Amino acid sequence: MNSVLYLIILTLGGILGLSWYAQTKIKGKIFCTFRRSNKTKIEKWVTQTDRYVYFDPGKGNDKGQYIVDTKRITLLWWTRGIHQFFPSFVPSLDFSWHSQNPHDPETFNTSWDSPATRAVAMQEDAFKAFSKGIGTQMGKKSRFPEWLFPAITIGAILVIGYLVYQQGSHLSYLEQLIKLGMQGG
Repeated sequence: MNSVLYLIILTLGGILGLSWYAQTKIKGKIFCTFRRSNKTKIEKWVTQTDRYVYFDPGKGNDKGQYIVDTKRITLLWWTRGIHQFFPSFVPSLDFSWHSQNPHDPETFNTSWDSPATRAVAMQEDAFKAFSKGIGTQMGKKSRFPEWLFPAITIGAILVIGYLVYQQGSHLSYLEQLIKLGMQGG
């Protein structure tokens, strides 16, 4: 009975560790997609404080520098990799080769709404405010250090492994009893 309990604890610990890893892997990042003129698509991750994302140089954009405009962010349901088991929302931006500005999520245009919007988007305060706002939406900062959770998970796995190893001698005793019972009957 004890080995079943240890197995359940190990499984729950693994699930908690994987869900923690899934959330911290994408925390504070924006998923950017870029559509080339030949209709291929490139995907990159940038941090929420970056002003630019770099893709292929395009029309009127010799450096390949595309503006990260936080007012044009949409939320994407992320289900790739480990996130198939723990899906979550990720901020995303869509770019095209013909403009360095991201697509507007309401009209799918790439032009700015007004010169005032461009001035606000370029201010550092707008980026800081977005980072702070999205941080509260995605989850508040933990009061525990980030390295503590993997250390707890690894420690739990080692302890459970040791306990299961100790129970191994009892299991071999049960196997011998079963074999004797089959030979005697």
